[in-house]
Formats: sequence, C-alpha cells, structure tokens
Amino acid sequence: MVQHYFASKAEMMHFAMRTVSARYEERVTARLAALGEHPSPQRVLETLLGMLIPEGDSEGADGQVGLAFQAYAASHAEAALSLEEGNEALRGHIAGIIRAAGNEVDPGAAHAAGTGLLAAAEGLGVHVLSSGLPEREARESLAHLISLVLTER
Repeated sequence: MVQHYFASKAEMMHFAMRTVSARYEERVTARLAALGEHPSPQRVLETLLGMLIPEGDSEGADGQVGLAFQAYAASHAEAALSLEEGNEALRGHIAGIIRAAGNEVDPGAAHAAGTGLLAAAEGLGVHVLSSGLPEREARESLAHLISLVLTER
C-alpha cells in the first residue's frame, strides 16, 4: 500500500528498517539509563538483549518489520551488509560487557559468547513473534543463558 511512495522496494525496506532501528535505539537508551549508574553486567545484558524480545504490540510490529528485513537481506547483498555492520557493532559491545564482567576473558571467546547471546536473543524474539512462545519464558531463558556465560569465565 505504501510502496508507491518509494522509488524501489529496496528504498522502502531500508526506510522501514532505519525507522525501526531508531525506535529500538531510543528504547534501549531509555531502559539502560533507567538501570542507574552502575548496573551489573547481567542486568545490562538482560536489558540490551531483552530488547530483541518484543513486549507489546508496538514492539511486536517493529519485530515483524525486522523479520521482513532479515528475510529480504537473505537475498539482497546491500541489505545484508547493512545488517552485518550493525550486528558486528552490537556483538563487539556485548563482548566488551562480558570481558568487563571480571576475570581474564580471551577476546575471541568473549566475541563468540556475544555472538551466541545475540543469536539466542534474536531467536527467542522470533519464537515469541511466530510460534507463541510466552514473552516471560523467553526472557527467563535469555537471563539463564546470560548467567551461564558470565559464570563460565
């Protein structure tokens, strides 16, 4: 219905993803700020990654746009590159939180753990959106995985 406002489907998809990404960043910023000055790594990761599990209709709609963009990116290299840049920055940030949590953690291991946590959070979000996984159960699973990563150092 809105595609006629854009010169191409690619332009429409990129606009939709930029819009959803901006809303996601606003929510993340607000929720991380609400944690206070010195939140635990567990709380930071639960908040940051938990944002990939939709809560309510608005976040669910944004999640559906994100899923559509991921499907589009699977067959469009330019869209895939855009996703990869954002994902790599997020994986690096998560790895930094894991490393800062204490003990000497190999950077490669922290990056691998960050990649796994990001994939798990996205997968849980997909299951909430597509197969009726209760949001509470998804969040509990994510918290458990984060706890395992932080204690397996």
